[in-house]
Amino acid sequence: MAVRYDRPMGIFLPGVSSAAPFWTTDMVLRIWALVVSTWAVIVATGGLYTWRRQLFGQVKFDHARRLALAAYKVRDEILYSRIAVSETNSSEILSTISKAFSAFNVEILEAEVVFGKPVTELRKPLWLCFSEFGRNVHRMLRLAERMRHDTNFADEYYKVETAVVGNDDDEFAQALFGAVAKVEDFLRPWLPARRHRPKNAASNS
Repeated sequence: MAVRYDRPMGIFLPGVSSAAPFWTTDMVLRIWALVVSTWAVIVATGGLYTWRRQLFGQVKFDHARRLALAAYKVRDEILYSRIAVSETNSSEILSTISKAFSAFNVEILEAEVVFGKPVTELRKPLWLCFSEFGRNVHRMLRLAERMRHDTNFADEYYKVETAVVGNDDDEFAQALFGAVAKVEDFLRPWLPARRHRPKNAASNS
């Protein structure tokens, strides 16, 4: 017996009356549209996840870069001050270093939002270098004043002056380079590889 096709057109199964099609063309189109829409949502979700991951990676890079630059600024200001400090400009020089360290501290606080509490541990090594340098400068100035009235302070003065001026091989310089190296080591996963300032860098430049 021939199968008669009645409207609406659709997909028929053997033994099923033509008056009640199992799949109509409209149903197939609706299902196809649903499949396409679902796939589009999956693709869009994957793209959004990738975008968010890339964006967060860029945020980490930006914070890491700014924090590293702030640490380098503190280091360079201290190294310059060791050469340039004198009785007449000591206050200005220490103020400049203080501003550089304050900027570094701000970057630490902002980086904590991204990297968590461990990043705050990078503050102390540089702070110790800055505070030690400041103490030695003030002590050198006090001894210079005393030495004008009593030359017995000369030996102590020159000892402190040597600690202030120093060179890139002394204990203070290595502590300073080590403090910056801690910053670089922490940030290495988010920054291109870079080594901290080597020994004798200033004397060879």
